[in-house]
Amino acid sequence: MSERKKFPIGTQDFETLKRNSEFYLDKTPQMHSLLEYGGRYNFLSRPRRFGKSLMLSALKNLFLGKKELFEGLYIYDKLDFQKFPVLHLSFAGFSEGKDLEEYIKNKGKVFIEDEVIKLRDFDYFDIGEILEETSQKAGQPVVVLVDEYDKPILVNLKNLKKAEEVRQYFQDFYAPVKDSDEYIQFFMLTGLTKLMKMNIFSVLNNLDDISFEEENSDIVGYTQTEIEANFSEEIKAIAKQQNKADQEIMQQIKAEYNGYNFGNESNKLYNPWDINSFVKKRKFGSYWSDTGIPSAISDYIKENAIDVQQVIDYERDNSLIVSEMDLRVHNLQRLRPEVLFFNAGYLTIRNKDEQNHYYLKFPNREAEQAMLKQRKL
Repeated sequence: MSERKKFPIGTQDFETLKRNSEFYLDKTPQMHSLLEYGGRYNFLSRPRRFGKSLMLSALKNLFLGKKELFEGLYIYDKLDFQKFPVLHLSFAGFSEGKDLEEYIKNKGKVFIEDEVIKLRDFDYFDIGEILEETSQKAGQPVVVLVDEYDKPILVNLKNLKKAEEVRQYFQDFYAPVKDSDEYIQFFMLTGLTKLMKMNIFSVLNNLDDISFEEENSDIVGYTQTEIEANFSEEIKAIAKQQNKADQEIMQQIKAEYNGYNFGNESNKLYNPWDINSFVKKRKFGSYWSDTGIPSAISDYIKENAIDVQQVIDYERDNSLIVSEMDLRVHNLQRLRPEVLFFNAGYLTIRNKDEQNHYYLKFPNREAEQAMLKQRKL
């Protein structure tokens, strides 16, 4: 066997991953396709631990022109790696009780060449002013990358008055973006849900939701083909260790971890957290679900007395049906629990009918067992 790979568990910074020689499953073909054929303004929703943050970090380094980090990857000789300033803002670390504006000022950063400027260091706390000033200083339009945009609202689901206050704050925060088009090179927003009442989806009426587009379905997550191409040696070693056939281990991997469908039914996905953990520890485990049910979901279940067993029963009867509009959350007060479970990764698309109704199901054994445990919440 070749040198054993260093599998990252929790590494979300692309530069750190590459400099530490950790394993990276090459997703740059999908990124290249998005940059070449997609729009300038994009939104992607995916469950937690699915690779959204690492994808945005890779895009950040790509736009900063750090070509050396992409050596050996598909995109290395496909772009000229022109340098652009980047505004990066992640809400992954936000939690209930934190001051939202202070969080943005401290965590929001602008990268210009080797210079890093916190948003609090600008004269005006106005995203439009910041984009204009940054673009003029760099002589290039700005790349805007916002990760987990909806977390400040989701952590307040048990207090809908507070959630509405946060939504209103974001309405004012994002409003200047609409008049800043000339200062924006590329805009990418990620999260768990598409909260339609968030002003970002009205002020950016050209924001392209790529969440369920077949051509972008595997921009994060691992496909079966990628599993077989990148982990065959590890699977052989695990099969030998467990005195089983390679194919038997692969079938168990599929049953435990495969099954996520985001618009391409023939190309179901694995959660990278599960696979990286499995091949690193060389044994089966509920790695994704063991990271804990998000407090936003557990709080919502308790506060609203959600009948989780009913959701499970509907899934078993193939009658767990939502419309395309249901998946775009319009009103937090009428949030359907199955939509929340879908966005969190406990349910996925079984199939879609001609009326754009989605039939939902458990993606795999791990997610099913996690849902069964939630009956006790």
